[in-house]
Amino acid sequence: MSLSDTHAHQLMSESGIPRGVAQAHGWRSVTEAQARRLLDRPDVASGGILMAYPGCADGFFRLRLDQPLPTRADGHPAKYLQPRGTTPRLFIPALPVVERALATPGTELWVTEGEKKALCAALHGIPCVGIGGVWNWGRRPSTTDLVIELLPDWHRVGVKGRKIVLVGDSDLAGRPQGDGAGWALRTLAGALRRAGAAWVTTLCLPGARWGEAQGGQPKTGVDDYLVLQGHSPEDLRQLALDEARWRMNGVLRTVLSPVGAIEPAVAARMRAAALGNGG
Repeated sequence: MSLSDTHAHQLMSESGIPRGVAQAHGWRSVTEAQARRLLDRPDVASGGILMAYPGCADGFFRLRLDQPLPTRADGHPAKYLQPRGTTPRLFIPALPVVERALATPGTELWVTEGEKKALCAALHGIPCVGIGGVWNWGRRPSTTDLVIELLPDWHRVGVKGRKIVLVGDSDLAGRPQGDGAGWALRTLAGALRRAGAAWVTTLCLPGARWGEAQGGQPKTGVDDYLVLQGHSPEDLRQLALDEARWRMNGVLRTVLSPVGAIEPAVAARMRAAALGNGG
């Protein structure tokens, strides 16, 4: 079954994804009965869009329900589900801009939460991969292990030497202390650095902050930023560059303060990076 007209319009109007691109990625509409069977969830009350993951030999997919289930532990509706007992995977768009980036070690890579957002970014010329949720980038080696290791799919990506931008929705800002989403992305950033990434920064898009989004204002994701708000890929890259410089300048103010100490050679490299003269 292909995409229904309703789902095709939804993908195009919300995320700028043409029907042909979605279907080439194996995305299709499913009925309520099909969704229940595929997810092994008798409580599913609607059909939705089956979002296949290219390059996954096991046929992994997630399903975007037309009617979310109010079953998440945090009280929010569960709109995206994957089959019971399956391990999360990385969504890697099957588009030339992503394929070229993966074939070229050390080039930039962007990461965002959600298949639609990642595919939208790639269609706009940004080499981007998607995670299915803020914690869906890794796994614990055992049920008693406290360390979260990167999913094997990251080996397909090739993290070592890359400059990586983690793009969060606007409601990442203003979250309460100890909030899980912010902690998840910081943990991912640390894991990528340990895996050899040359540079990792987190970009929170402008728009409704957490409290405002909780009050009903629409948050901004990367597809909203590019499609609904009409910004360019260059605008997005400039946001990431400004964020990286701001963070680096903050580090410099800390380590070069009277109570801090840093080797001159290290300080020089950090100054160069902060001013845009280095990695």
